[in-house]
Amino acid sequence: MLERITTFFAMAVALSRGFGRWYTQQTVARPWTTAIFTGTTIVSASDITAQALEGNGGIDITRLSALAAYGGLYAGAGHKVLYAFLERVVPQHWSLMGRVGSQMALSQFVHTPLIQLPVFYGLTGWARGYDRQRIEANLRETYQTTLVRNYIFWLPTTGLMYAVVPLHLRVLVMNSASYFWNTGLSLSTQAPTMKIVVPPGTSMSIAESLAQSIRDQHGITSTANSADVLVKVAEEAKGQVSPIVGAIGSSVSQCEGEGGEGRRKTGRRTNES
Repeated sequence: MLERITTFFAMAVALSRGFGRWYTQQTVARPWTTAIFTGTTIVSASDITAQALEGNGGIDITRLSALAAYGGLYAGAGHKVLYAFLERVVPQHWSLMGRVGSQMALSQFVHTPLIQLPVFYGLTGWARGYDRQRIEANLRETYQTTLVRNYIFWLPTTGLMYAVVPLHLRVLVMNSASYFWNTGLSLSTQAPTMKIVVPPGTSMSIAESLAQSIRDQHGITSTANSADVLVKVAEEAKGQVSPIVGAIGSSVSQCEGEGGEGRRKTGRRTNES
């Protein structure tokens, strides 16, 4: 048993070393293609994982395409530019601690809160069909919590990366770590959705007709998020129910008044007797 475990780890180490040499060669021969491919592949894998965990019954191709574009253009090529910029802007003669601290501060306290998180929220919201108001509301509601979680996860991760990982491998290391981060972030930015439950014995055509009728009445496209349908219907129902509730309240008060008057008359007749 011990021999098998030792053999397995030896093979894993050999494969990782071989992959490391191959990847390093690709970063020299095709730096931009390698960065884009790395970001696209890993971010796409993280979104597929997130969608599977959400349990929506399939893969949203539009959302996956948007996240793949984000991975290639931003997490891949964009971070390649970011890491090269940080290498140039932070003086080389500074101590290791000074360089690592400066690069962490610029990436985590400037780049992440002001650029990366708004871009991620905007892109994932657009891919899910949210309008601008919903994206902004989602950002306001979860931004602070997400930023705190970001610092818990990424401050030690980026600190270690800037300290020991060479420049040409940082896109790979960052995206590998971001597989777990992007999966959680994608789940946290998922707004709640409404599901229509069809009672047993109800024809599916009736349910489909009801759903289509609601969309037609409220001018909602067939691809709109179900939460949008719920919000619009609830707003209209509130306006219709409020007058009814007021009328019922008036009727109840009137009945109570008439009942009270009747009880008083009955009481007077009893006393006279």
